[in-house]
Amino acid sequence: MTNSAGARRATLLKNGHHFVWRSATPDDAAMVWSWWNGPHVVYWGVDQRLAKVAPPPHDERAVGSYLEMSVGERGVDPIIGMIDGTTAVVYAELYSKGSSPLVSSPLVEDEARGMHMLWGPVRERRRATAFEISVDAVDWQFQEYPSTETCIADPDVRNKAVQLLCERLGMTELGIVQLPHKAARLFAVTRESWTNNRQHIDSLLR
Repeated sequence: MTNSAGARRATLLKNGHHFVWRSATPDDAAMVWSWWNGPHVVYWGVDQRLAKVAPPPHDERAVGSYLEMSVGERGVDPIIGMIDGTTAVVYAELYSKGSSPLVSSPLVEDEARGMHMLWGPVRERRRATAFEISVDAVDWQFQEYPSTETCIADPDVRNKAVQLLCERLGMTELGIVQLPHKAARLFAVTRESWTNNRQHIDSLLR
């Protein structure tokens, strides 16, 4: 992948590489479909997403239709994270609590913002880089949405790797919530906590 059009946020990683978040487009359908069906992916909920555009069996054309929908129709904002403009390493979906299945949850306030993140094949990423990119994603939500006081994540209860990442980010587990397609552990970090813990987070990035 070399497409860097639609860039929305850029940062310089600690290892000297440039990282860019850009909007996902229907042109990404083949890659996204392969990632969604990768052997390392277990809890992504492909059918739940693509049911919005087509009945099963699904294929990459359905992914293209999904990425072509408006944010309002999908309820999420799909983005791709790229290193040096050449290597796509992460697909993410940003969302507001109000447009998600968590809309009626009393566990977090209504202005909360969340993210779902799916990493590419293992050969294309490193653990330290994945953590640094995750930190940037939280920074982005708090910076772009000044009214947002809480950033949330809702990994499947079986997804231990993401739960550990949430804990490393300083998120607090609020409880288990039953969503239409999964039971999830809801994690959250407040803007105040994130700011107060930022020095510790920076120390983990070195």
